[in-house]
Amino acid sequence: CRQRCALLVSGCGEQSQEVDPIADWLGGVIHAETLEELPFDLLERRQSLARAVAGDARLANADLLICSHPTLLCILLAEVSHQPFFVHASSTLLYGLPFLNCERSE
Repeated sequence: CRQRCALLVSGCGEQSQEVDPIADWLGGVIHAETLEELPFDLLERRQSLARAVAGDARLANADLLICSHPTLLCILLAEVSHQPFFVHASSTLLYGLPFLNCERSE
């Protein structure tokens, strides 16, 4: 929330009622606290994102859309939007991979 506030000057403060359609959409794909993938239907998520883009003036009227993560969001957003689209793939290949048996023994 703080990053969104600093970058977009939206969603600032505890009393903010600003709607964030991308955050709402992500809530159906990724658990906000654990960042684990939730079960979802791909077609439903695509249709939901298309409605979010069409229903939000900031997204519908943007001159350019930029996305970097998660990849699923970027791919579907490019599919459902009509604006020029820039994707910056910045995640490491093994991002989010659970680490097992990583204790060091000296």
